[in-house]
Amino acid sequence: MTIKLYEQEGYQTAFHAHVVSCVKKNELYDIILDQTLFFPEEGGQTCDKGTLNGIEVVDVQIINDEIHHFLHFPAPKVARTQ
Repeated sequence: MTIKLYEQEGYQTAFHAHVVSCVKKNELYDIILDQTLFFPEEGGQTCDKGTLNGIEVVDVQIINDEIHHFLHFPAPKVARTQ
């Protein structure tokens, strides 16, 4: 389960994480991290935007209690925001 850093450090803008999985789904890569600052789309609130290793995060969703980050390119084993 992804650690929700945004609940602990809501004003933080950078973090390091390990990629748990990276699966290509259609034109996007579905990436699960071990921890994240990206708030997912939930309760009428849009998701956070930003980058992982310089790659734009285009969507963040909760699916089956996991936080999924969607990018146009695959993420390396260790991800960081910039």
